[in-house]
Amino acid sequence: MCKFKLFICNFRNLIIMNIETTLIADRIKILMQRQKITDAELARQINVPQATVSRILSGATKDPRVSTLREIARVLGSTIDHLVNDAGHAIPVLEWHEIKNFVEQGLDELPQRDWISVTKPIVKGCFAVKTTPSMEPRYRNGSTLIVEPTEVYRDFQVAIVSLDGDEPTIRRVIKDGSSIFLKKLADTMDVPPVPVSITTQIIGVVTEARMVE
Repeated sequence: MCKFKLFICNFRNLIIMNIETTLIADRIKILMQRQKITDAELARQINVPQATVSRILSGATKDPRVSTLREIARVLGSTIDHLVNDAGHAIPVLEWHEIKNFVEQGLDELPQRDWISVTKPIVKGCFAVKTTPSMEPRYRNGSTLIVEPTEVYRDFQVAIVSLDGDEPTIRRVIKDGSSIFLKKLADTMDVPPVPVSITTQIIGVVTEARMVE
């Protein structure tokens, strides 16, 4: 019984350590994107092998040295307290033409990809995307939408969808009982919504919109 309790305790601590390591890596990636700095340049500036930085960014290093994190924070214009203690989760900012590939194959390894921070825990497949002029006046052009995959939809939610295999676009969800319909944001009340077909892919719903000023 004591061995079992010890195993559970160790397992829980391992999960917590993995989560914390991932959050530290996510925060560093966000700061690197803002500073437009690569892992090689970061390694050079803090005087460690590039492999050391790569292991931290990938989460392979479960307990990075405080001295290393302090130097990373200094170079990136942050603080070690932000890297270690502040709550936050990072998600990638995608171009519209990248969304389908992201859903099917996951994230690419482009070093200059933008990331943004969200405060609540994220589920697999979350991403952000910038709005386009066609989405006005509902969303100002250049605003950031946070998108989360789900299998449960609510009436009047805004969703990112692919119609007949085309590049994803934005639609409003209309529910009628168990049936789901889609409608363009600009459509008036007298324009009937289109029923979801077998060629329609609902990629995710918008859970947050960060409007530009």
